[in-house]
Amino acid sequence: MTEAFNSDRAGFHAEYRIVRPDGSVRWISDRSFPVRNAQGALVRIAGVATDETNAHNAGVAAAAGATSGEHRATGGGSRTISITC
Repeated sequence: MTEAFNSDRAGFHAEYRIVRPDGSVRWISDRSFPVRNAQGALVRIAGVATDETNAHNAGVAAAAGATSGEHRATGGGSRTISITC
């Protein structure tokens, strides 16, 4: 992972769902980015994960009500990863 951040200054973003032990599904937006010193060397990787369930569900509801099938056919252009805890 460190090697990837050494070659990429932009960082990382992923959106995925988790299934909690009680069966509820939560959508997580995960962003990581390199922190560099004055010389540009990587000193740490920082990040934040936020619960985007409400926004995700609102987007799904809006897409379901859309008259064009293009959004559903393309998956909205985002990649999702399912992780069961």
